[in-house]
Amino acid sequence: MRKDYRFFKLTRIPDIEMIDEYFVRDIPENIFERSDDFEMEMIQVTLLFDVSMRTRVFEKFEEEDIQIKEEGIYVYTEMPNNDLLDSYILSCGDKVKVITPDVVRTRIIEKAKKLLEKYNI
Repeated sequence: MRKDYRFFKLTRIPDIEMIDEYFVRDIPENIFERSDDFEMEMIQVTLLFDVSMRTRVFEKFEEEDIQIKEEGIYVYTEMPNNDLLDSYILSCGDKVKVITPDVVRTRIIEKAKKLLEKYNI
């Protein structure tokens, strides 16, 4: 396993620091290539997170896309316009609100209604 290729989230490493020392390792040329099957339509979204989501927000999004305001943490970013986006939003529970666009907000509302129906609520 140690010789396998792995990715690490640098945002999860506290006090990371750049050094002059480096290591050379042969990497297959296609390791970072995306296949045509992986192309996704992207959509500009504005999300409002509860301040309790601060750590998760800063792990997921670029700092320049984040604004902390009195009412919460705003994120202005581009995300895949598909179930990946919806799943991410729903995974945040009541700690996030879709501000724009309406098409995403409507999808989330519909999925929340279906979830309530599953529990006969």
